[in-house]
Amino acid sequence: MSPTSKRPLSEDLSPQPSEARLARQWSNIAARTPASPPRRARWPLAVAFAAAIVLVALSVRTITREPTTGAHEVVALADGSRVTLAHESRIRLTTVTASRIHLTLEAGDIALEIPDSESRAFEVSAGNQHISAHGGAFDARVEAKPGKDMLHVGVSRGSIQVTRADGSMPRVLHAGEKWSGPIEPAGSADRESEDEVASAKDLLARATEARVSNHLMDAIGALDELRKRYRGDARAGLAAFELGRLRLDEAGDPAGALEALDDAIELAPDAEFREDAEARRVDALDALGDARCAQARASYLERYGGQGQGGIHARSVRLRCGRP
Repeated sequence: MSPTSKRPLSEDLSPQPSEARLARQWSNIAARTPASPPRRARWPLAVAFAAAIVLVALSVRTITREPTTGAHEVVALADGSRVTLAHESRIRLTTVTASRIHLTLEAGDIALEIPDSESRAFEVSAGNQHISAHGGAFDARVEAKPGKDMLHVGVSRGSIQVTRADGSMPRVLHAGEKWSGPIEPAGSADRESEDEVASAKDLLARATEARVSNHLMDAIGALDELRKRYRGDARAGLAAFELGRLRLDEAGDPAGALEALDDAIELAPDAEFREDAEARRVDALDALGDARCAQARASYLERYGGQGQGGIHARSVRLRCGRP
């Protein structure tokens, strides 16, 4: 694809839907979308924590690595995580429980090695930027710059998610990927005016532009934000479907794809892309080796593959889940 060409994300579907079919989908969405949709009130991110077994009994603790020519300082936590502080670095360790470890990077450069755990999140905050991981290895650096500091993140193992403090602008980074972004004071995102909030139309355009320019993670982030922030918008269901397709086909994330495809079906159960979403659910479950694959396969074939129906994905779906 030429870097200057522009095309809808849906052109990457396989088998290729007809132009008439895609036109019907978007025209139906346009018909249900107000010319000037009312803006939604921004709800602050509400976080509720259940009682948990405390791994390390400590209050807020600040750890500073002073300028020196000696070796970097390594902080070992009870869960096996290791935080390496470079010179002139400062972190605040605020939470260590069975389900959550949280630290704030106030200055400098840190590297983290985190044991894999689905039940415990490791979180790093720098101003309004928030990093979350369930294992892996990554580094984070705060660069002090006049007017606005910058956060630089790089992943060497596993994957992480970077969001703003209000949950917006999500980005998933995998091993070998890097990202940089400005740091605002914590809480500043919640004070943004409504005029600064991207509309659903803007987010869809951003996703398309990112996809055309081969910025996969930016496209994924924009689609994810659209379907989460604008649940009632007619574009949300199709955005969730496109998100699932990109995660499955290009990001190598079948678990994330499955979540997005389920959401697409929930948001738009009667949409014309429903059959495509059901078929890709089977693909995702098959890639995961999930026992639910056989049931999803049977459900698709019952709905779309029976006599006289001949769903466009029926042939490939029959070959999934470990049996012809």
